[in-house]
Amino acid sequence: MESYQVDGVCYYSRPSALSAMASTMFGSGVDSSSRVYQFSTVVSGDSLVTTTSLGQSVEVSPVLQPCQLVDWQDAALMSSGVVVAIISALAVTVLRRGVHE
Repeated sequence: MESYQVDGVCYYSRPSALSAMASTMFGSGVDSSSRVYQFSTVVSGDSLVTTTSLGQSVEVSPVLQPCQLVDWQDAALMSSGVVVAIISALAVTVLRRGVHE
């Protein structure tokens, strides 16, 4: 199953990831003529459309990043390597004690 990461959270569908991106894209700004304007962003298909109170609109199609957070399968794989290293160190310690006695 394909999942997408936005701001440290994984979403399991493209529309959900785009909605998460759009939900943080709003506010106000000042243009070069010192006019204050508001802007907000909505999802339109596979694109994000940002519209200002001045009537300007920009549409972008972002490239969504695959989810790269550590899941339980990754954690189990990494943990198994640590467990093998600990067991190996203990085995060497026990064998060295046996040789020196």
